[in-house]
Amino acid sequence: MALLTLTAVPGEAQRQLFDLWLQAGDVIVVREDARPLMWQPNPMPARGCIRQADADALGGQRHPDWAVISDQEWADLIAEHQPQLTW
Repeated sequence: MALLTLTAVPGEAQRQLFDLWLQAGDVIVVREDARPLMWQPNPMPARGCIRQADADALGGQRHPDWAVISDQEWADLIAEHQPQLTW
């Protein structure tokens, strides 16, 4: 299972790449400039997550496609998933 940390909103070419690479058992964590993705449906096949602190800092109503995770859950995802990619 792979872990993809998005730090920016992906463009169309990047989404196509992620659609080919990601599978249902993989996880996406949105961070930094990618956090606004939490307001819309997850466009990728992997499970979508956002850290509680990031969701709180951004505010607003997140889409239910994005699970809110604690810092400990984030650390667990990092420990459990290979490969890991930050984009």
